[in-house]
Amino acid sequence: MTASLENKPDFNNSFDVLKKPDEETKKVEALILAGISKKEIFASRSIDNSQVAILSRAVMRQPVSEGREVLNRIHSQMRLRFAPLSDEALSWLLGGSSFNAQGGFKDVQALREFLDKDPSLIQSSRLINGIETILTAIGYRLIRAQYGVAPFAPETDEQKKIDAVLQEIKSGYFVPPINAVYLKRMEEGAAQFLPGQFSKTLCPQLEDPYLIGLPEEDLSDPSDDEEKAVKQPRRLQGRVLKTHSRWTRECLNQGVEARAHASGTAPLVLASALGLYQLDKSNYLEVDRIVSLLGGILVIPTFDRGDYHSVAEAYAGIHYYKHAILNGVSSDKDPILQSFEMQPRSALKKGLELMVRCLDPQHQKAAKQIIREYLRANAICMKTENSQFRESHRQKIVEQSPLFRNALLAMN
Repeated sequence: MTASLENKPDFNNSFDVLKKPDEETKKVEALILAGISKKEIFASRSIDNSQVAILSRAVMRQPVSEGREVLNRIHSQMRLRFAPLSDEALSWLLGGSSFNAQGGFKDVQALREFLDKDPSLIQSSRLINGIETILTAIGYRLIRAQYGVAPFAPETDEQKKIDAVLQEIKSGYFVPPINAVYLKRMEEGAAQFLPGQFSKTLCPQLEDPYLIGLPEEDLSDPSDDEEKAVKQPRRLQGRVLKTHSRWTRECLNQGVEARAHASGTAPLVLASALGLYQLDKSNYLEVDRIVSLLGGILVIPTFDRGDYHSVAEAYAGIHYYKHAILNGVSSDKDPILQSFEMQPRSALKKGLELMVRCLDPQHQKAAKQIIREYLRANAICMKTENSQFRESHRQKIVEQSPLFRNALLAMN
């Protein structure tokens, strides 16, 4: 079954997100149709980020039909490859993403139940979160990342069996690490977790001018499936963004949200997804289209909702992977890699546009207005160099925006 032509997003043509909004569009009506509730509006991490949080939720609940078909096919390949394997093998796989994916599975049995289901009958947001968890685990296990549960490389016969499957998935779709472009990426990220030291806005007690404090945040639940999903509510402790490296510092200078660093997980997730998708020789979509669909439906929304990466950070990883795989880059010494870096503000705009295109067409007009309001507030706030004033003023602009204010009032 193929997606209808009218539901295929056009990834080649850009739209002007800063042009004057169409005041006749009823954003609230469209959001309600997309399943966004009043409670979720107010549960967003901050007023400043509410439009992005709304868009992330909407695209996960109402993805374009072509993207849903890709997700269904990836789920089917996961079931075919992983369901026959032992509990020990699956447990080792899940250990790869135990601390780094939003959806999560309580145990191997929960994973088996997810794989046994008909993907067309799984709520889209739950399907997306479950697939993202597995893809993250695949990517981290393949690079032997020491982020999850040891052993990081397979040791037992059962672990080696599933690793052989992962190696088949890996073939031809992994690219050099993103560190080749975003230098000192890991050094600049939110590497310090310092509870109890973030009672004041922007942590004025930190004397280093290249440190900026982020307060504690309540994170969203992993899924919208209220009855069956494994809930993993989290409260992220205060963080320090170390901005001595250029890209994260540019995020701050350009008024773009930074939570960690340019995402290296995004290329791993996309490579794992492509590897699985292409195992079915009847699949027909081109690589660049699959990357665009999964980037807008799966990578950016789940990373945003899980508070692992901002939109700009996630899109920087998507952009890097797409260009690396399409150019056949196999070495981190390839000079073409340096042309893949994006400026933070461009990454933010492109990431928001990508999510809009991956949303069901009936909601796209309203979604464009959401991001126009968000970017308009950011553009106005860029006129001041005082970071504390800028953050405060951005919130006021968003609160006073007729479009956003009407959304809140209508859902009160």
